[in-house]
Amino acid sequence: MPLEVRLKLGRFRLACDPVNVDLASKHFAYVRNSDMQLSESLWAEVIDALMLHGLYSVALAYLVPLTTERTTGENVLRLANCYRGSGETERAEQKYRQAFE
Repeated sequence: MPLEVRLKLGRFRLACDPVNVDLASKHFAYVRNSDMQLSESLWAEVIDALMLHGLYSVALAYLVPLTTERTTGENVLRLANCYRGSGETERAEQKYRQAFE
């Protein structure tokens, strides 16, 4: 199944009531296991979907490797928002400073 379809299925599972994080994570795992260079935009979409639903800790599992591979202001800002959302205020503050340097 194409990664784009997996992404849509994962986003659908997050939009269901109740949210089904387990099934969404299974679909997102295909994106995570893909070549980051070829599917960086899909990784970003997974991260944004997880953040939209308040799943900051899960989003960090995707975001930390992506930011290590490709440090951009946008990725650092996402990190800061995830750290803030998961209650890690000191790390969030560090990343906000880094994002705006």
